Amino acid sequence: MKRKKVLSILLILGMTASLAACGNSESGGGSGDSGSDEDVVTIVYMRQAGNTEVEDELIKEFEEQHPGIKVQANDVPTEECYNKLTLAHNAGNPPDVIMTFWTPDAAANGMLEPLLGTYVDEEEYLDRFVKSCREMDTYDGDLYAIPFRAGPDSWFANKDMLDAAGLEIPKFGDEWNWDTFREYAEALRNPDTGVYGIGLVGGNTNGTEWQFWPFLFQAGGKIIENGKAVFNSEAGVEALEYVCSLIEDDLIPPGITTVDLNMLQDMQIADTLCMWTDGPWMLSTMRNTYPDENICVVPMTTGKTAGNLSGGTSLGMSSLSKHKEEAWKFIEFMTSDETLLKWNKEKGNAPPIYSAWEDPYYADDRDWHVIEELAMQDNEYIIPANHYPESIALNQIMRGYLQAAYIGEMTPKEALDAAAAEWNEILSKYDPTVSDLIWK
Repeated sequence: MKRKKVLSILLILGMTASLAACGNSESGGGSGDSGSDEDVVTIVYMRQAGNTEVEDELIKEFEEQHPGIKVQANDVPTEECYNKLTLAHNAGNPPDVIMTFWTPDAAANGMLEPLLGTYVDEEEYLDRFVKSCREMDTYDGDLYAIPFRAGPDSWFANKDMLDAAGLEIPKFGDEWNWDTFREYAEALRNPDTGVYGIGLVGGNTNGTEWQFWPFLFQAGGKIIENGKAVFNSEAGVEALEYVCSLIEDDLIPPGITTVDLNMLQDMQIADTLCMWTDGPWMLSTMRNTYPDENICVVPMTTGKTAGNLSGGTSLGMSSLSKHKEEAWKFIEFMTSDETLLKWNKEKGNAPPIYSAWEDPYYADDRDWHVIEELAMQDNEYIIPANHYPESIALNQIMRGYLQAAYIGEMTPKEALDAAAAEWNEILSKYDPTVSDLIWK
């Protein structure tokens, strides 16, 4: 028994030590480097790992403007961010500023500081930020993060393949709908050469659920309403039946449950796949990685209505931060108009503020104009990604049941009903009103 207690204590100490890497780094009660300057406060910024040079420049600029604040940037792989934040929060040692992709989830579990009133003027905020972006950071009547980049879902097309098939680049409007989408897929499909018009993923992998959601919205369905899963509505069944019909008619590359986003990208470059969908950051990625490829942006289809998934990235503040004033100053700097334009331009991302779209980098580019139109869409079926608590677990459940429908193990209705039942068991732990948006 004593041995077990000792081991438990050692385990806890080890976990606490490891969490310090993503938590607050304090010396001398929040002083700066090695406690040499007691007037300097160090705040910890947990961010997505990879391609951080622009942010590093901005951090230096911020520190020059605020000599009493140092920023310690901790780089964490995207798929590990939420778990690391949870562990650090539960240990009482979270980072001060958090790059978040799942704001409602973190807010529901008490990890983010509410911002309206205390830090954010509502009127100014509404005037600056694109509606589809600002809604992704709301929960239970408050705002918990500030948008950093926009993320409307977009289709990316191999223009050479469109030209070879005698097809024009689709434009916004009712003519680009489920019927014409199918017609394009049929026109581009060549069974002799293994060429396909459209590609989707359908396994237990990133992308499966968020590639389906726009079809749900376009059918007039929603994910959650009044705190309960409602994607198993008639609209949801109609949407899933449509996607399944594309699979059954051999209009999507085979092995949908084993295909991932990287494979779809490779097929597009190899001229064996014309269109696939991802976030707007993929435009600059494709241009930079494959400059000789003729890639263009295609708007999302319409069904009964225009509908799309609106994702993105935001910056939030830990509810347990010991340096909230300094953390807010950093968030305020990083989400200023000037910084947001610079960061998004240099990273090749879609900006979350209206003013940035007036910059020639975006305004004079046909493909960015399409993404702008997507970002500016405004109806009840333009819905933020992951706008519900326990998003990681719920998304995983959804992937499994979509996969079952795609391979014919379950009918679309059976799959959606089963998924909704599991979702509602989890969502029942939360107030039924809190998943609703605060801005209509």
